[in-house]
Amino acid sequence: PSEVNSISTGLSAIRGIAVTPNGKFLYSASWSSGAISIFSIDQASGELTLGGSVSGCAGAVGLSFDPESKYLFAGCSWAH
Repeated sequence: PSEVNSISTGLSAIRGIAVTPNGKFLYSASWSSGAISIFSIDQASGELTLGGSVSGCAGAVGLSFDPESKYLFAGCSWAH
């Protein structure tokens, strides 16, 4: 799909979004919580389903995949 429907996650201040090249997963970076969340994308409807999240990226501001899409990089603006 070319459009992703909205979803309520409880996350705020999303500062980065990355979608896998195959369009099956979306990652979001929350600046305020420091969490990186993963969502599966329903290919027919564009509906997102939260799969989980990891924390530890304080002040998350951006996401990017490596050229082979094996790794996801996150920019964290605050050092621990």
